[in-house]
Amino acid sequence: VSAGGVELLIPDGIRTQGDDAALTTAAAATTPTTTAAAADVPVCLTEGRAGPNKDGAILCQQFQGDPRACQAYVKPTQSCWHKTVGDAFLEPASTHDGAGPKVMQDDVAAGAEWATRFYDCMSGSAQYTLPDNVEAPYRIPEASWAVQKAFVASPNSAYFWAFVHVPKAGGTYFKSLLHESVARTNAALGEDARWSPGLTSRWATYPLIDMTEQSYANVMWHYVHQFPRAQFGGDGMAASYSEGHRAVSKGALSMGVCDHVDAPCAYLTMLRDPVERFMSHYTYLCLEGSEHMTGWTEAWKADAAQYLERGCPHSPVEFLDQVGGFVQLLAPGAAPGTQCAVEAAKANLAAPCTRYLLLDQLDHGLAQMREKLPDFADIGQAAIRAEGTEQAQSRRNGSGPGLTAPRRARLDGYLADADEMRRLRQLLAPELEVYAFAVDNYQAQWDKDLQTC
Repeated sequence: VSAGGVELLIPDGIRTQGDDAALTTAAAATTPTTTAAAADVPVCLTEGRAGPNKDGAILCQQFQGDPRACQAYVKPTQSCWHKTVGDAFLEPASTHDGAGPKVMQDDVAAGAEWATRFYDCMSGSAQYTLPDNVEAPYRIPEASWAVQKAFVASPNSAYFWAFVHVPKAGGTYFKSLLHESVARTNAALGEDARWSPGLTSRWATYPLIDMTEQSYANVMWHYVHQFPRAQFGGDGMAASYSEGHRAVSKGALSMGVCDHVDAPCAYLTMLRDPVERFMSHYTYLCLEGSEHMTGWTEAWKADAAQYLERGCPHSPVEFLDQVGGFVQLLAPGAAPGTQCAVEAAKANLAAPCTRYLLLDQLDHGLAQMREKLPDFADIGQAAIRAEGTEQAQSRRNGSGPGLTAPRRARLDGYLADADEMRRLRQLLAPELEVYAFAVDNYQAQWDKDLQTC
């Protein structure tokens, strides 16, 4: 097969980039692309990229059913932040004015435009994978690839904990527990004197670091350039760590941030059965029109009076394209329906610096955090004491307050529609595969020591 003048040797059973097989039913080919000579490399290994192998790991291959080749390693400087934030903020000299990219509250239109670009990049849009036009999902580096950090943490501990928030998977409740944990630390030690109130006062998630789309571009700029060093540099974070402080971030865009934090770092996330999660999301955004109808098209909003009683006009299958899934949150940079993205998401969940909880085993997961992760030795304890209260009952992050009788009847009709649910499961096949992997490996992650990244 010829690609850009380079002859590629594609083994039997591996589809080439022209295939258009249904992505939702693609099975991964276990044999990677091979080469006969140094020049015969897959198209995803051109200028400025890693070689075909790194410490025995295959970094470029073609999965059956995927139309594009799969590059399993990207440089930290090829993150979606670097690709979308604008050249002016990539240079260290951009710290001279001390501001960085604007947070969304300062320029809503510009912030929304950047967020659109960022989500396009997360989903593997071709304009962000040029010149090679390959799937390039973020993958947590192997320990031997990782950049050495400014200091080493104690066993099973980290300084920076990045919570990758998957919507409608119990994450809002889990975020509240993280919030309480950090607030208790600040109450005991005093707030970290190295943290600038001028910055933290603008974080909607404080005392958690705001890695939501509201502030992500700006916060990442501070970590990339380690500015100011007292808060974002390795020496400052080392001093904060030694005093007992921990930095915990919250946001759906967080996967990959550890590459840019010069301190021991780890990831946390919450997962839920994909069909249950999506139907909760559908109820919340489509039927209830929550968050000022953020999930509705402009046409629906313009004719809102027609839809208010029963919700937006789309069925669950029709609405699926209106909202993102979780594969691109766990493996940003690749089309989420590809096997390339699915395998990267699995790898990131299985990485030694990741710990994930399952919503239907939430109590067990919190108990494991208290037992295995010293930084969260008391997480969820207050909630246990409050069992039966309104806060405790909210833990499953379900929709419902705006679910009027007509909307409930419509939801029940879809849930009872075997054909609708079958089609939905087919479309959610990549997420279901990742979730099944997570369930199968859930206990194994807790049985091994944390290794920061």
